Amino acid sequence: MSSRLSNSQQVSANQDLVTHLALLHDDAQLGDVSRQWRMTLYFYVAVHHVEEQFRLKHYSVSKNHKNRNFKIRNLWDASQRAAVKSYMDLYTQSKRTRYQGVVPSDAELTDAETALLDVMTNLV
Repeated sequence: MSSRLSNSQQVSANQDLVTHLALLHDDAQLGDVSRQWRMTLYFYVAVHHVEEQFRLKHYSVSKNHKNRNFKIRNLWDASQRAAVKSYMDLYTQSKRTRYQGVVPSDAELTDAETALLDVMTNLV
């Protein structure tokens, strides 16, 4: 039987997986794929963080990315717009890696880590 992780547990699990994938960074066979999944996981850490914040604020669970993106843009105030932009940047980068096959550079992964920190710190 399957079990369900809470959003906060999912945040931690995804962050742990990002750390493990970083070990494959220079692997000849898996390096590019690990970079793609790291970018995707940064986004999903942000997703679960945001969903946990919605839960704490007693907002409904998002039905899909479009619904979540709408809520993010409309529920946080102007002082948090930079963090909202960081979230949307992670969303865009994740789509590029997942659907267009883009392999993120070191700089793009560093930028994603910075964006994730912004989301985790400022979208509360």
